[in-house]
Amino acid sequence: MFWAAITLGLLANLHCIGMCGPIALALPIGNLSKIQKVFSVLTYNFGRIVVYAFLGAGFGLFGYGLKLIGILQILSIILGVFLIFQALIQFNIIKFTKPNITGKALNFLKKGFNNQFKKRSIDAFFMMGVFNGLLPCGMVYTALIASLLLGSWLEGFSFMFFYGIGTLPVMISLPFIGNFFGQQLRAYYQKVLPYTLLILGIIFVLRGANLGIPYLSPAIDTNAKPYPAQTINCY
Repeated sequence: MFWAAITLGLLANLHCIGMCGPIALALPIGNLSKIQKVFSVLTYNFGRIVVYAFLGAGFGLFGYGLKLIGILQILSIILGVFLIFQALIQFNIIKFTKPNITGKALNFLKKGFNNQFKKRSIDAFFMMGVFNGLLPCGMVYTALIASLLLGSWLEGFSFMFFYGIGTLPVMISLPFIGNFFGQQLRAYYQKVLPYTLLILGIIFVLRGANLGIPYLSPAIDTNAKPYPAQTINCY
């Protein structure tokens, strides 16, 4: 599971160049010493990963509730179909215009980020990472879906933590190497993303299909009870 999380995070690195890259490049570290720069960038990324981990815990806890009522594998199929649908959009097979429903939330996050940007303290770098972690991101949503399907707050927390670790190579290096990553890598990401979404969608569909394949498509235990048997005495 943890290797899957890190792998997904590594795949997200090219995505980070286009989405979070401008934020990382804008971090106010220009007048700091080398040690201060490194510590500030690490603190910024720590804030981002902390947010991912707690979001994963929340989604994992929600998935646990869905597991208890017996619909987690059905949800796995639905989410898998959704990811396949997203892949088809990326391939331009399906035309779809996304509704703009995140405008107010984005403005709130941008305002919070800008306020911290002016402070330039260590706690400000941490909060900048927190606000960055809350920004809408397709790859983060994909990882959160995986956390939901794990059906455990602890596994969800761990999955998103290691996902964040996987995103570190680009997010740590960007503030120091500037615009070294050019348009070619971003174009390469656009080519890779649809295939990634398609593969993940197929995996999620198989996971809920009750085919009896260990790890990939586990069989549903129809004899399992959502709660342990208890003896209730009435007086």
